[in-house]
Amino acid sequence: MKAKSNSVAIGNFDGLHAGHQALLQYLLSRRRNCHPRVLTFDPHPKAYFEPRFPLINTASQREELIRKYGVQEVVFVDFSRVLNLNPEDFVRQLLVGELACGEVVVGHDFRFGKKRTGNIGHLTTLSGTYGFQLTVIPPVTIDHRRVSSTFLREWLLAGRVDDPTVLNMMTRRYFIDGQVVRGKGVGRSLGFPTLNMQTENRILPEGVFETRLEYRGKKYRSITNVGFNPTFRRTRRSIETYILNFSDDLYRQRVRLHFVRKIREERRFRSHQALVEQIRRDLSRLK
Repeated sequence: MKAKSNSVAIGNFDGLHAGHQALLQYLLSRRRNCHPRVLTFDPHPKAYFEPRFPLINTASQREELIRKYGVQEVVFVDFSRVLNLNPEDFVRQLLVGELACGEVVVGHDFRFGKKRTGNIGHLTTLSGTYGFQLTVIPPVTIDHRRVSSTFLREWLLAGRVDDPTVLNMMTRRYFIDGQVVRGKGVGRSLGFPTLNMQTENRILPEGVFETRLEYRGKKYRSITNVGFNPTFRRTRRSIETYILNFSDDLYRQRVRLHFVRKIREERRFRSHQALVEQIRRDLSRLK
């Protein structure tokens, strides 16, 4: 019996949006004939050059989402290893030498090699030279827009977490992960005890949001303020969540926060009582 070859999908997969999913769907359709693998990079190339670049997902979140989609073998390559490889060395050393690719699956705008000089034309030529099949997945369009991580980053940063186009492209709500840390106890003093969260996620849309806090697989209705708490003249951004009908102490626990929709912008109130009244109005708007 002829041994299966490796079918390798290559990409950054930030956000694992509908375009990425089309690529993975094709990859998994080949599993009878090929071993499906995903090749991605850590750090993400954009973050390598700009450490605070607003990625949609952390590396661990990317891996989790890829595996949940059905691909069990995810290969992370240190981007610094391939940064200065010319296109042919990238293919010869990495794709053919290390991964033994029988098929390479990429998106239509895939670029590779030093200074992104390699394109689909180069990859087509090199596939003939090194004897692997090349499959190029065409762009995916939703609501008359080409699906892209760039578009999603811009709209998520603007707080448009419930925009139908964003939801259709992502096929899930935007979420962040983090650890619960001690706050200053201000929420508790107002009658609305909140948990404070530290996260490695870089897209933190500011304002007051309806959210779902996920802990140990269960989701709780919640409201979250992301910003600088101008009423209390804070200088550092914080993520503070009030969970409805919840009294457990989650200090130092890992939680996931799903953004449902933006309720309003953050603003300064003249008094603590005015803030309390606004919080009550915000809570009355939760679905």
